[in-house]
Amino acid sequence: MSEAEEIRKLITLLESENLIEAKNMAAINQPGKKFLCRICGYVYSEALGDVMLDALPGTRWEDIPDELLYCPDCGHQREDFYEVTWSPSEKNWVRV
Repeated sequence: MSEAEEIRKLITLLESENLIEAKNMAAINQPGKKFLCRICGYVYSEALGDVMLDALPGTRWEDIPDELLYCPDCGHQREDFYEVTWSPSEKNWVRV
């Protein structure tokens, strides 16, 4: 997918108010670790952080206190997440 196509897809997702999927798309090309909620598919990117978790960009997964670490989409806790990376060939997140 070209950069222009990625941007168009992000804009479409944002316009449709699918903010979780838009954030997940934005995380694909970011450096650092990413963690997927196995319940709903939300992806936490260390490079992007997440305001809902009080995590500024660059906040490491390990540095988010347990009491603050939950899925902003479905509310599940840390143990429902696992580390992932984007697989261009599978066009999906895969477990690390």
